[in-house]
Amino acid sequence: MKHTIKWVALLLSALLLFSMTGCTLVIEEEVVSTRVIEPSTSSTATTTTTTAATDTDGSTVTSDATGTQTKATTTTRKPAETRTEPKLSGKLELQIFTNESQTADGGWTNVINAFEDATGISVNAQIGSSVNTMMSKRWQKGDPPDMIWLDGSGIPDQQYEKAGSFYDLSKLFNDGYVYGTTDKIKDVVDNNLVQKNGGKIYRLPVLSTAGGMWYDARFMSNNGFSVPQNFDQLMALGAQAKAKGYSTMTYTGIYSSYALSNVIAPAVAAYGQSYFDQFLSGSAAAVKDARFKKVMQKFADFCRTDGYLMEGSTTMDHTSTQQRWINHATLLIANGLWLPDETRKLWSQKSFDMAWAPSPLIDADQKQTVAISGKNVAVATKAKNLDNALAFVRFLYRDEAQNWLMYSYGYMGVRTDMKFDTDAFVKAAGGTDAAKATATALDYINGNKVNRVYWNESWGTLGDEIALEINELAMKGGKSVDEAIDRLASVAPKK
Repeated sequence: MKHTIKWVALLLSALLLFSMTGCTLVIEEEVVSTRVIEPSTSSTATTTTTTAATDTDGSTVTSDATGTQTKATTTTRKPAETRTEPKLSGKLELQIFTNESQTADGGWTNVINAFEDATGISVNAQIGSSVNTMMSKRWQKGDPPDMIWLDGSGIPDQQYEKAGSFYDLSKLFNDGYVYGTTDKIKDVVDNNLVQKNGGKIYRLPVLSTAGGMWYDARFMSNNGFSVPQNFDQLMALGAQAKAKGYSTMTYTGIYSSYALSNVIAPAVAAYGQSYFDQFLSGSAAAVKDARFKKVMQKFADFCRTDGYLMEGSTTMDHTSTQQRWINHATLLIANGLWLPDETRKLWSQKSFDMAWAPSPLIDADQKQTVAISGKNVAVATKAKNLDNALAFVRFLYRDEAQNWLMYSYGYMGVRTDMKFDTDAFVKAAGGTDAAKATATALDYINGNKVNRVYWNESWGTLGDEIALEINELAMKGGKSVDEAIDRLASVAPKK
C-alpha cells in the first residue's frame, strides 16, 4: 500500500479534534502494509461457547452464565466456484474510521493487501480516529475519496445521501457477484440489513452489530447484584446498588446517541419489527405512539431517581464515563461491541470480567431484544476510480475479507451462509481478555434468549433530535416525557 502523509495538516487536524472533544490526542496514521491477523478461512463455520452437553442430533448444547441454553451446530458450506474478473488497474482511495483500534487497523490492512494482490490496484487508505473530520472539507468541495466506511462521528451521511453524493449501488447488489466467485451478492448477504431509499440502495452493509449494556460480572457477583433483564429488575438493582454506595448506570452524555442506540432503541424494537420500522422511518405517528412514550418514561423515571444514574453523566465524554465505570463508580455502561477493545488498557490489570446484556428498558413479559444494525460502506458519486471502488465493495463479501473484518472489529458478518466462529475470533485477536469479552457478547446475541429485530431503516434527522431530548429526560427539572414527544413529533420527517 502506497501512502503520502501530509504531517502538518494531520497534526493541525488532530490538535483541532483534541481541543474540541477533550479526547486523547492521537496523530492520524495510515495503515502499514503488513498482514497482522490470519483467521481461518475454512468453509466450515461453527458458533462455539462453553460446551455443556451433546444433543441427540449431534449438535452442541451450551449454557451461558444465566443458565440459558443455546444449541450450536456445525454447518459446512460448499466453496463458491471461481469466476474470472475483468482486468483492473490504477488507484483507489478509501476513507476508514477505526477509533484508535490496532486490531481494526489490522483487519482492514489484511483486506486491502489481499485486494491489491488480486487486482494490482494501488490503494491509498486514509485510516484513523480523526479521518472523518479531516476528510469532511473534501466532501463539501466535491472531491471525495472513492469509498467511505460509514462509521464514527463526523459523517453527515444523511446529508450526503440526500445531496446525491452517494452512488446508487442497487445494480451492484442485485446483479453483482462476490469478487472472484459465482455467488451473487443479493443471494448471500442478509437482505434484512439492506437500507433502501426510494427503492434505491446507496449504502451496503459489510458487518452487523448490536448495542446494549456492559458490566463487570465478577464485581456484580461479589456484591450480590443480579443483571437486570427488565425495567422492574433495573429499578430494584438501583435501590440495592444505592444502598451500597454505587450508582447503577452511565452513558456518554455529550454523545447521547449512545443511550439512544444501546438502551432506548432496543427497547422500542421489543415491540416488534413492524412498529420498529415505522419508528425508524421518522414517522410522527410512531413517535406519538404509547409504546414509545412508555420506553421514554422508563428512561426518565430511572434517571431521575436519586443515585441511580451516575452523577454528571449528561455532561461527560467517552473517557470520563468509561474510566469511572471501570473504577466501579457505576455498574452498567451503555455502549457498542467495540468497548472491550477500546478500553482494554484501562481494565486489563483490574481483574475485570467484562460481560454484556441487552437493554433492560422492557416490561417483565417482553423478551429481551437486540436491534441488529448494519455497518455500511458507500461509494462516492464523484469517485475518480468508480470501477475500482465497486470491485473493492464486492471484495468485502469474500470469505476471507468477512473473517478479517469480523474478527478485528468483534462484529458479526452479513453473509447468511457464514456464522460467527467464537474460537477463531478469540484466537485471531490473540486470545486477549477483550476478545473473550466480545465473543461472550456475540454468543449472547446469537443465542435463543433474545429476539433479533433489524435496524434496516434510515430515519433521517429524527435520531439526532431524539438524542437531544435524552439528556433533558435524564435531568431533574428537564422536560416532561410529553413535552419531549410533542417536540419530536413536530420535527419528525414523516407527518
